[in-house]
Amino acid sequence: MKHYFFNETTTVGATQLQGWVCSIFEAVGMRQSDANLVAHSLVEADARGVHSHGCLRVGLYVKRIEKKAVDPVAQPTLLREQGALALVDGHNAAGQVVSKFAMEKALE
Repeated sequence: MKHYFFNETTTVGATQLQGWVCSIFEAVGMRQSDANLVAHSLVEADARGVHSHGCLRVGLYVKRIEKKAVDPVAQPTLLREQGALALVDGHNAAGQVVSKFAMEKALE
């Protein structure tokens, strides 16, 4: 007797996927705006074909939050500015949150 296994594929739109990923990060304590930023970056990476930095990282990010390696509510701060240089303390916030803060400071 032969056994056949079928692997079904479900297609989810980017907007729906981003909402779902955002809700996961909110469930582990991240602010909605930060959760949306992180979810957006992961979905965009997948859309560009860079799956190593896409939604497959959701589980890893959640584990880092649960193990207190990432603070889901931390906000980066500017420690020092001098000319074209700035020193930012990310306070263990998500990388996307810290990089957005730093980029905004650079643009100022």
